[in-house]
Amino acid sequence: MYENELLLEYAWIYIAIDVTNLNRCKIGITTRENPMNRIRDGRTSNPFYILFNCYELSKLKISNKELRNFERYIHRKLGFSRIHRIGTGNPSEWFRLSPFDAEEEIDYYVCNNFDFNGRHSFDEDGNIDREVLREVKYEHRPDPLGLSINSNLIYAECSGYIDYLMNYYNYPIDQ
Repeated sequence: MYENELLLEYAWIYIAIDVTNLNRCKIGITTRENPMNRIRDGRTSNPFYILFNCYELSKLKISNKELRNFERYIHRKLGFSRIHRIGTGNPSEWFRLSPFDAEEEIDYYVCNNFDFNGRHSFDEDGNIDREVLREVKYEHRPDPLGLSINSNLIYAECSGYIDYLMNYYNYPIDQ
């Protein structure tokens, strides 16, 4: 924590995906009360854009400077896979990276760099203590049946994501 920096009331880092391509994800931050509001803004340009994970960093007492430095660190660390904007070549917040790999990087950073009110975020074997991390980490995994029906998704366009969700919820998958 930086001295003399005001703590944010709301601070999130999130991973979003395009359900048609699980080899890409977006890593961004928001200081809105609910990160879903930020995701909804992006749907005007990509109707397949959905939240994957978010981390409520304000629970860990974070300043705006820390939040921006965290995002900058993650973007640089994953820079090898960063997607640049067509026309300008400017870097975007999108990466040629699975959301699972992005999640692993963010989990590790959060557990190594933030205080969980004195609780250890790693177990005695050096593995992330998932129970402690769940204090700030939220997985967004919509029910695949409701998602398909309500969103009018075409299975062929997003089979990887639908199959992942089917497995996540232990639904039987027809072969």
